[in-house]
Amino acid sequence: MLAITAALLITATFLSRRIRGRRNRKKAKISRTIVLVLSLALLGFALQGCYCPLGLFQFMLIPGMLAGVLGWIGMTILLFPVVHAMLFGRVYCGWACPMGALQELLGRLPVKGKPSIPRRADALLLKLRYVLAILFTAAVVLAGRGIVDARWGALFCSVDPFHTVFSLFIAGSLLSAVILVILSVFFGRFFCRYLCFYGVILGLACRVGLWTRLCRLVRSREMSCAGSSGEQSCEVGSAED
Repeated sequence: MLAITAALLITATFLSRRIRGRRNRKKAKISRTIVLVLSLALLGFALQGCYCPLGLFQFMLIPGMLAGVLGWIGMTILLFPVVHAMLFGRVYCGWACPMGALQELLGRLPVKGKPSIPRRADALLLKLRYVLAILFTAAVVLAGRGIVDARWGALFCSVDPFHTVFSLFIAGSLLSAVILVILSVFFGRFFCRYLCFYGVILGLACRVGLWTRLCRLVRSREMSCAGSSGEQSCEVGSAED
């Protein structure tokens, strides 16, 4: 899992920085689509969405879950994209995340009459991720310590739509999976944009801009900086779509 994520991120980082500009727009889209398909196949359907960042986040908050090798592997998988975002931007969201890949590829389906979300509703929904992050974190912590009556602390797993889709609708919540598929077809990355607070964490990490700062500090021809300016993007994916 960690090796696959690292390989996809390394490939995506290289491609997103090599293929830039309007002239390479088509080539960048093809390259990103290939990486998205690989992520969907390997991290999604092959592993059935196990060790997803949202699932790992909740396990990190449950007492005793970090004990042992598997706990530390999970922590590494959770933090690796965050550290990468601090250096190179939100490449994980735009290129390597299997959940984002599923939504984007479904959103590319040629469906007529796709609705658009009004600006006011969009601005309101964007704040929803922060509210969900606070409520979700509090619920997991309280459930993991037995303060809130729940079967177990991993609350997201009981409603995880991605695990259901990646397991070919054999396990998980069928209702949430169907809702996810419908929203993705008509609105693309709906979950990513309005519900995924892990994306918020990566967005904040991206603002650190370590690679950009390093390029400005050490202006050497031997360094392979991003383009001529060394700037990194905090948008979803570094290459232009």
